[in-house]
Amino acid sequence: KPPKPPPLKPPLQPPLQKQSSVGSTSDASTERASSPTPLIKDRCGQGFCLLNNVAIAAKYALLQHAAAVRRVAIIDWDLHHGNGTEEIVRSWGCDNVLYASLHGAEQFFYPETGTALQLEPTLVNVPLARGTPPDEYLAAFDRYVVPAIDAFRPDLLLLSCGFDAHRDDAPDLSGFIRLEVETYTALTARAAALAKRHCGGR
Repeated sequence: KPPKPPPLKPPLQPPLQKQSSVGSTSDASTERASSPTPLIKDRCGQGFCLLNNVAIAAKYALLQHAAAVRRVAIIDWDLHHGNGTEEIVRSWGCDNVLYASLHGAEQFFYPETGTALQLEPTLVNVPLARGTPPDEYLAAFDRYVVPAIDAFRPDLLLLSCGFDAHRDDAPDLSGFIRLEVETYTALTARAAALAKRHCGGR
């Protein structure tokens, strides 16, 4: 009888769970309460993706197209904060990747990160309240994200685009952030203009 194969490590886990160094799982919210800083050493996917495509794309561009791409900007519009992307690019310890996120935020709203306005040379977090309408969302983009991209002057602009901020999407049919199809059209036009201005359309 052939030997039983060993279990995969780390195991897949549901949202708000992380694997510790001994292979067990623990509730991330409990660890946040007992630790002043996020515990990211052994973190696995939090239920949405196993590979972070936009972070991989950014690193690939910097390594494989170094002559043309020296600085990469990532714009993330989504209902939830892209904590995984932020942690990955910040862990590189470099100043040639800018991460900018617009997302919903309130107490106990997943993933409970990016809850304060942050405006740094390579990090922009814009938390938005429940019920934010399209005009306020676009105004926040123009006020915080556009100047950050203009100051950073990237060679490549990547989009991490989530549609769950649409008015008819999760977490309920009333919508957390009330974006419309036209809002995404306007956001894409703004991103394309930024890419044309700084990246030769890339």
